[in-house]
Amino acid sequence: MKMQEYLKEIEHAATETLRLARSERKQLEDFEAHLSCLRSQLEDSRSRIEWLNQNPDFDDDFQATYMTYESYFGPEQELYHSGKTIAELQGLLDVRKFSTGALGATCSSMESRLSHSSTVNSALALTAGR
Repeated sequence: MKMQEYLKEIEHAATETLRLARSERKQLEDFEAHLSCLRSQLEDSRSRIEWLNQNPDFDDDFQATYMTYESYFGPEQELYHSGKTIAELQGLLDVRKFSTGALGATCSSMESRLSHSSTVNSALALTAGR
């Protein structure tokens, strides 16, 4: 294998790794936003239901019962079907953030090397042309 071919293969591998790292980071951001939304919905519905249960004078229309069912068929059901608790989901998110962060550090190093390799490729092309 010639040096030019080797550099071309290395550049392809590094570019694909960078693409995957960016995709993973985007998925993590989306999951983190969804988890945050789910957590806030659960906390809000639980606090409203608790307040209505403690103040039955304000619950003329059985609003607490309605909100219990609304929460059960909404965020509670989504959490149940995930098979995990909020704490477990947060733990998984933290582990993936750590691994993606490590990959991100590697990727930033790769990006600087790729810019250097294009300079090397140009130099090799010039020397091969002589």
